[in-house]
Amino acid sequence: MRPKARGGKLGGELAHCRNLTQEARERGAKAAGESLRSKADDACADLAPIVRDLHAKGFSLAAIADELNKQWHTTRRGKPWNRTRAGRVLQRVHATSERVAG
Repeated sequence: MRPKARGGKLGGELAHCRNLTQEARERGAKAAGESLRSKADDACADLAPIVRDLHAKGFSLAAIADELNKQWHTTRRGKPWNRTRAGRVLQRVHATSERVAG
């Protein structure tokens, strides 16, 4: 029978598995966040001009999502666009431009 099935301790609950200092865990979390942000920035970089232009023309988030779907663009995970995802890309576009400017 496996330890989990017997109700035993697993992973971080075991003393010999807690070998990272708090500083090392914080560095790892920071590096992971930067990596995810970079990947997300790269993924929406090609759509940023399209989303920015549509928003500047007064398109709603739902209309932006519809336009991206009409142009056969998909999300990073291959799904159709919706207004929430379009809004997040627009936020990322604005945040990226602020990071570059600042």
